[in-house]
Amino acid sequence: MSTQVYLLELDFLKDPELFEKMRSYASLGRRLRADKYRFREDRIRSLGAGLLLRYVTGLSDEDMAYESAGKPYFPEYPELAFSLSHAGMLAALVVSQRRCGIDTEEYREEKESFRLIAEKFFTEEERNEVYSRETCCASEKAFDASAFARIWTRKEAYVKMTGEGIGGLRRTAERPCFFPELPAPEGYALSLCLEGGEPEEVIARIVLPEELSAHFQCP
Repeated sequence: MSTQVYLLELDFLKDPELFEKMRSYASLGRRLRADKYRFREDRIRSLGAGLLLRYVTGLSDEDMAYESAGKPYFPEYPELAFSLSHAGMLAALVVSQRRCGIDTEEYREEKESFRLIAEKFFTEEERNEVYSRETCCASEKAFDASAFARIWTRKEAYVKMTGEGIGGLRRTAERPCFFPELPAPEGYALSLCLEGGEPEEVIARIVLPEELSAHFQCP
């Protein structure tokens, strides 16, 4: 089995009627997880990611177990590694026979949280890259949100692959791994980390809302 990446744009779930229809096809665990969120966009992201996982693998939250640092896996299918991510109106899933991690970040608008994250988790070299773009004032450097998102998603993808948790975010990659190049929608960064030193072909594709509707027999 080659490594495969699936992307699902979630804007279609902004329609309240369609959201409720698709919600009925999510697992109970995923519905409960989505319902815990206060804001509607967070519920959309959670539901969309769960639907994408179920569409691709046929499995859901109820089939998962968790490693000590929280990395999910399917105990009944140890050969199937996966990782989920969502941001903005995009959900991303990778499935592989290797340990893997995927992360996406929307950076259309710069957020103050980006700067705080960079100060806390980035190395000096990474911060220099993020603050490298000159402004009109010679004494100041602008914050490059696209560079931030690229670096941050690589860090997140790496710790999702290793399963070591937040402590790994302050370090550069120490375990053998590689980061295949992936296409991402405009305004998003997308990073994939695969364990091991031998690269392999990665197949990436967009999943259309109509495919989900047909798969789950949504009228």
